[in-house]
Amino acid sequence: MTGMDNRSSYLGVSLLIESSLSKFLSALLDIPDSENSISFGNKSSALSFRAKVNLLLDMKIFNKEDNWKLEKFMEIRNQFMHNFEASSYGKCFSFLSGAKEKVLKEYPQDQNLPREDQLKQASQKLASETLGIVQKVFSAVLGRKVIEATQITLSKIAKASHKV
Repeated sequence: MTGMDNRSSYLGVSLLIESSLSKFLSALLDIPDSENSISFGNKSSALSFRAKVNLLLDMKIFNKEDNWKLEKFMEIRNQFMHNFEASSYGKCFSFLSGAKEKVLKEYPQDQNLPREDQLKQASQKLASETLGIVQKVFSAVLGRKVIEATQITLSKIAKASHKV
């Protein structure tokens, strides 16, 4: 199949991120069996990759730059996943208005490299950073939850001590 080498590494990172999102969101929502969950399992009823990211976006924990990187990552991922014609990085970016320039500006490449190699390397750097962003978000959310739980516990202890 045309372009599978180009697609496979990018889609591999996408699968890793989506699986991580499912497990994290399941844990956050206290869903004990994410693999068999209606929302986070592997059936057609499960939330889409976009919907899972939207849940994180709704939590307002991304900065503007991280949000942009997530959006670009998902746009590239969607072209490789759903567009048969996106068989190379050059063709993939031809379907994404203005993305080529923005990604190459964010991740400058050696101008002596062929354009395809520049786009591939920049896209791989974006994918790597996206994985890091998702991991950073997990830590931030867990940290917030620990603080909230500690405050609730301390408040309950304080109320109980006044009754004694």
